[in-house]
Amino acid sequence: TYTTNAVDVTVSQSGKTDQMTLELSLSEKQCYVGQPLVMTVKWTSTGRVEDRTLSLDVPVFQSGDFYFEDVSEPAGASSGRQVVLQGVPITIVDGRQLIRGMEANTLSFRKVLIPKQAGHVRIDPLTASANLAVGREPGDFFNPYRYKFQRFSVQSDPVELEVRPLPETGKPPQFYGLLGSYTITASATPTKVNVGDPITLTIRIGGNPYLKPVQWPALEQVPELAANFKIPAEKASPTVEGGAKVFTQTIRANSDKVTQIPAIPLAYFDAAR
Repeated sequence: TYTTNAVDVTVSQSGKTDQMTLELSLSEKQCYVGQPLVMTVKWTSTGRVEDRTLSLDVPVFQSGDFYFEDVSEPAGASSGRQVVLQGVPITIVDGRQLIRGMEANTLSFRKVLIPKQAGHVRIDPLTASANLAVGREPGDFFNPYRYKFQRFSVQSDPVELEVRPLPETGKPPQFYGLLGSYTITASATPTKVNVGDPITLTIRIGGNPYLKPVQWPALEQVPELAANFKIPAEKASPTVEGGAKVFTQTIRANSDKVTQIPAIPLAYFDAAR
């Protein structure tokens, strides 16, 4: 057994400063389970920041309370740069703005949060840390002076969110938690077959930019479909194409009396209505 020597470390609390601010906001303060919300985060600094020293801690990304989706940006919007924070990919947009007569640097990103459960949810403060210039010291022949940096941090305010349960009255049996407005279409090929021949059924669910909560349609729960077709238990993973989640399944007709693949229902709750 080999053992290394111990290494002493010193951990200091970052300083506080009025040269940095961090803002956190949500598009709604009340919502339903499964209703998409847009979280906006903006960091601002009026001081000189040492290159590549900014770090962001976003506790909500590790809370387990939400699904995460990307925000659908309009055409021509700033593309930003892709980074990963606590395992969640985000797009950071750099900017500049005038604050109290001083030019400030800004970094911002937006992310869609989809609540998983009803109840009161507290989104804990975000933390930003960076090295800020606190003075100058002599340099060398080529650089007469250089900046002296010190570590500072700033926190956002917490945000309280009330997540309401969906109403039970009138809930259809096919409903599993989709919120918003969705569309569903189906196609099949070939449509002229012998009994037992494979038919590829393709179902597209779209009409909404947030597709992560969309699940496999419960084909076996459609009575006419279950009675007239053999539906394998194995399911292929869905794909996302052209703004829709696409599900593909092979089915086989049980008899030559079958004339159609029945309509497949999709139940969703329109929170706006």
